[in-house]
Amino acid sequence: MGIKKQAQEAVTELESLATDHWTDKEKNQAAKIIEQAIIQTVNEFCDTSSKAVDQCCSADQDKAHKLNEEIELARTAIIANLSSLR
Repeated sequence: MGIKKQAQEAVTELESLATDHWTDKEKNQAAKIIEQAIIQTVNEFCDTSSKAVDQCCSADQDKAHKLNEEIELARTAIIANLSSLR
């Protein structure tokens, strides 16, 4: 799913929370929706990247494995950074 579609889905979910003034609970819910949208987009991007690496490096599986490890490390770092924003 593309970033624009993911953002639109997050907006749709946030609209269900829309009131004049959000309570702390509503703010936390909104933050969680946004965080999940970003994490889902990062995961989809990493999965797509891993598939591309596997296809491009099919002759050199050692290189593909190393690249996939780097992608996984980057995914873990991004998600950890997002989680620390809470």
